[in-house]
Amino acid sequence: ALPISGVEHDATEARTMHADVQRSVYSWDVHSGLRKTARNQKRIQLSEVMHAILRRHMGRLAYFQGFHEIALVFLEVGTPSQAFHMVERLALFYLSDQLCLPFDRGLTPLLGVLWCLLELLDAPLARALAESDCTELHFAVPWVLTWFAHSLPRLHQQVMRITDCLLAGHPSTVLYFSAALLMQHRDVLLKQPRELPEMVCAIQSLPLAELDADNWASHTRRLMRRLPPEELLAHLPLEYWRALPVTSPVL
Repeated sequence: ALPISGVEHDATEARTMHADVQRSVYSWDVHSGLRKTARNQKRIQLSEVMHAILRRHMGRLAYFQGFHEIALVFLEVGTPSQAFHMVERLALFYLSDQLCLPFDRGLTPLLGVLWCLLELLDAPLARALAESDCTELHFAVPWVLTWFAHSLPRLHQQVMRITDCLLAGHPSTVLYFSAALLMQHRDVLLKQPRELPEMVCAIQSLPLAELDADNWASHTRRLMRRLPPEELLAHLPLEYWRALPVTSPVL
């Protein structure tokens, strides 16, 4: 039997997941004008897929806010059964840092790798972020957590295109997409006052709805050729290496 603390944790997780599901199926262009019955049906399927995965791997995987947005992408391209199998593999082989560990041990080290990547690819831009006290890259949390599903408004032309690239690439590819996004708007960011609120506001105001996913993907591919993941890992300072979980897919 679960100890009381375990029962309370499960109840809190279930409430969080339910609240996230109830706010979902509104994010993308394809959800505009969706009938209430269709929206509710999609939410039921989303909840069932996630609960089935987490139950199957109870004690290993734990829900994080944003997981529902990635899972919904797969529900938009397949049946609930197909989505279950696809999202389960994604959870085990790509998202284990986020699903197996608290954010300070799973997500935060990934943001550290992203920071190192930025320093190596665009030192002036990294310096501008550092001067603005943005080295922790909190603004990139939804990008990395949800594979940009939370941030992009167009499902087929953007979200699915980027998801295809991330599935076909190294587990660190989402970090390269994040770096490419910042570098594509470096001129705007370099003009910002070196103050945290102004810099974060500028980044959060980037015109993501206008992004051409194919151009973005091409830029990301060039960056990965310029600095392949294995070279990025070789350049990581020791403290960033030690912070990464030994089971991280990035390694």
